[in-house]
Amino acid sequence: MYTALMMRPEDNVAMVLQPTPAKTAVRIVNQVSLNEVLIAQPIDSYHKFSVKVIESGEKIIKYGEVIGIATAAIAKGEHVHTHNVRSIRV
Repeated sequence: MYTALMMRPEDNVAMVLQPTPAKTAVRIVNQVSLNEVLIAQPIDSYHKFSVKVIESGEKIIKYGEVIGIATAAIAKGEHVHTHNVRSIRV
C-alpha cells in the first residue's frame, strides 16, 4: 500500500512519500483519520495531489497554510504542481 502525508485536516492536498503510479490507491495518514484516494497520474516522491475537487481560483492549502491558487480545476487524486497552481510565495 502506498502512503501519503496530510498535515492538517483543512489541507486540500497531500504528499506522496514515494513515486506513485497512476490508478494506485494511496492511504492518507493525518492527525484525524485514514482515508484513501485513487491517484490519477504518476506522481514523483514528495509531490502533492488533491484530496478533493479543487475549482479554478480556489486556494491550495498545505500544512494549514495557503501556498497557491489553482489555475485550473483539479480533480480528486490529480497531481498538484506548477502546471495547475500559481504560487503566492513572496
